Amino acid sequence: MPTISRTHKSPSSFGAELQSRDPRVTLLQIPDLELKVQSEEVNLCPIDEAIYKPGSIAETFALLGKLSAM
Repeated sequence: MPTISRTHKSPSSFGAELQSRDPRVTLLQIPDLELKVQSEEVNLCPIDEAIYKPGSIAETFALLGKLSAM
């Protein structure tokens, strides 16, 4: 199995390295990231669609933004 460098600064450079090894790259990710994944010209296999409904990332970050430190 090929190894992958852990020095990638962005998902796009990671995707590019994978594609240079094999043109069939599929990421397992929550559905909210579909547009970002497709913009990097890789495939998406959505996971946990029953748990992560569309918009769940925005809701999570909105909730986190309301929290305050003690």
